[in-house]
Amino acid sequence: MGSEVGSMIVKTGMILIVAASVWSLGGDSLRAEEVSAAVQPAKPDPQLEVNREALLMRGSTEQTRTTAASLMLLNPDPAARKVLLDCLAQSDNLVSQAICKALGQSRAGATPPPRQEDFIQPLLRLLQGQDQTTAKLAAEAASMFAYDTIGKSIQQLAGDPNKPVSSRLNAIYALKLQPDKRAAITLLDLVDNPAEQVAAQAREALRAIGIPDGKDPEDRSQIIHELENKSKEDFLRDWLVRQEDRMRQERDLTKTWKELFLQAVDKLYGTLQDDSERGRFLAEHLKSQQPERKVWALDKLYQWRVAGKPMTAEIVPTLIVLVGDGDKNVRLETAKLLAIMGEVSSPDKLLAQLEAEQDEDVKAKLFLALGVACDYALSSDSGVQMTPEIKVRTLGWADRFLSQQDPNKAGEGAVVIRKLLEKNGLASKEVDKYLGQLDLRFRQANLADAALRSELVKVMASLCSSPSACKELAQKRFESIFETARSDENDKVREQAVEGLVNIDKTSALKRFRQGAIDDKSPKIRKRLIDLAGEVGGADDLDWLAGRVGVSNPDGEAVWQAMSAIFARCDAATLYRWLGKFKAGDLRSRLSSEQWRSFLQLAERKAGGQMDMLRQVLADLVACHQQKGDLEEEAGYLVKLVAVTQDQQREGLIGQLLAVYLRQSSVDQAAQLLQTVLDRRDLGAQDPMVRAIEDYTVQQTEKQDHSKVVDAVIRKVSVKDPRPNWDQWRQRWLDRQAKAAEGG
Repeated sequence: MGSEVGSMIVKTGMILIVAASVWSLGGDSLRAEEVSAAVQPAKPDPQLEVNREALLMRGSTEQTRTTAASLMLLNPDPAARKVLLDCLAQSDNLVSQAICKALGQSRAGATPPPRQEDFIQPLLRLLQGQDQTTAKLAAEAASMFAYDTIGKSIQQLAGDPNKPVSSRLNAIYALKLQPDKRAAITLLDLVDNPAEQVAAQAREALRAIGIPDGKDPEDRSQIIHELENKSKEDFLRDWLVRQEDRMRQERDLTKTWKELFLQAVDKLYGTLQDDSERGRFLAEHLKSQQPERKVWALDKLYQWRVAGKPMTAEIVPTLIVLVGDGDKNVRLETAKLLAIMGEVSSPDKLLAQLEAEQDEDVKAKLFLALGVACDYALSSDSGVQMTPEIKVRTLGWADRFLSQQDPNKAGEGAVVIRKLLEKNGLASKEVDKYLGQLDLRFRQANLADAALRSELVKVMASLCSSPSACKELAQKRFESIFETARSDENDKVREQAVEGLVNIDKTSALKRFRQGAIDDKSPKIRKRLIDLAGEVGGADDLDWLAGRVGVSNPDGEAVWQAMSAIFARCDAATLYRWLGKFKAGDLRSRLSSEQWRSFLQLAERKAGGQMDMLRQVLADLVACHQQKGDLEEEAGYLVKLVAVTQDQQREGLIGQLLAVYLRQSSVDQAAQLLQTVLDRRDLGAQDPMVRAIEDYTVQQTEKQDHSKVVDAVIRKVSVKDPRPNWDQWRQRWLDRQAKAAEGG
């Protein structure tokens, strides 16, 4: 009883669809009445009348006519069959074609049409007609009958020399569709027919079904003999194999031509230089009838979007339409594109399509696109309106995805939940409900689903961060999960757990991580701990960081950056203490020259009025630049060091500064320094100033150039008070310069 009711509901629904199509169409109603007058039943059934009108009305679409014919074909009422038979007797090819299609489609049905043998003669008549489209459809419909029923009649038509050649060719086409060895034997006989067109068509039909046509009549006789000796089952099996092979070849050929076409289109697209022109070109292909062209255009648009290019005005409306395209691949590629451009699609349209979609792959991509569209709509400056109902229904879908066993889909559900919860608009009770679902799904996740666990912890960590509207609730809910996940075997899970604890409280997280995390096998966790120390660490973090500093350590540079950040927050006393630590052991040797200089420069800025610290730091900076060979920097730090140094040590530094000026060939600076000293005192043989000049002039390299520098310096010095020692040294250096000039 239930199945009968269901059948009635389905039938009534199909009839109403056809009726709706008829009532929505225009067309020549007078023509319909004239054609149907001869087939009007005495007591017309209303449903049958609707189908008859849909079949005969001139404005009906091909699909509407075929649907109407199918409904009448399956109707056990003799009146319905009479309508079809009478229509086939008319000369309206469109109506005949619709009926033939319905007959052909009925082969796939579970229940054959009642009294289908009544259609044999009408089909044979159509085979002899002049309209090739109708005749081919009649041949295809005729294949629903066994060869014993209709084969002999088709065979006679094909071999009758008194019939028009076109009718005989139609019959050959019908024979080609018959899976029977007698049809193949008939085709082999026709190869020797005197009518050239008939013979040629027979050869072509044999090749199409994979049977050799023979090189001569004797060869064909042998082929016929072999066919006659085959059982019906063996022939049918071979016939099916040949048909499958032929279909495979045709599919391969079709695929090849499609690929060649798309390659040509791709080359043409590549010649277009202007983006607006390219946009129009892609828009045209998006509107084509061939799914392959649409998919090609969608792939190009995906590349556009990844490259950051905006969509043109012609494209956006088409994308919204294509999300409901009849081809699965088109819908899939459209959804993939919309998943990275949420500002194009409105959430309500995507939600409606998601609820109507049947394909699971497309549904998954549509869901992602919906999440992106919602995220964009909820942003403050989007201008897109999204009702609370849409948000609730989307969260419902997200919850369904989250609950699925497929880890990819569950992860996608978690991501969409994050996007919706991060924005305001939900009551705390609702927010906590979905936070609880994330918590539950993580605890249910299989240990083998490391990617899902990682994604879930990542979502939780994001909900605990500052931009999240529900961070307080999320932090309370997920802190224990993060702590548990810190010991997970999977690196990615641990990495996301660390990030979650950092989002809750950086200082507290650093205290937790000091023990153990620095030795974690994951480079990302070690790097995150080191960076965290740089962000919020203090002087008590310097010791454990120093143990891992060094150019040979893979984390060495990150460790130094963290230490530098901490040093910048420390007072002078801490830096002075660490200056001693660096110089006392091997720690200094593990620093690069640049790292050591950067520390000294920071210490100099921090030293302030602490002279002992400042003098030590400046002396180390002088040594650094001396080793580097940077004379200008060395001279600059020597000037600073001289300024904070007293007594004999100061005199030695002045001599060292003079030596640097001479090596720089800084004549004016060297002369000014000498002048300042000579204004105060004379120079003895062991004076650092004398030793600096003497050492410079006797160097083996470029003696003449050095003598010229010294000559230029001493000639600039003017002594007012008696300086006998200076006078002797001055004359000695001048004489040496003169001899050097003569020797040159």
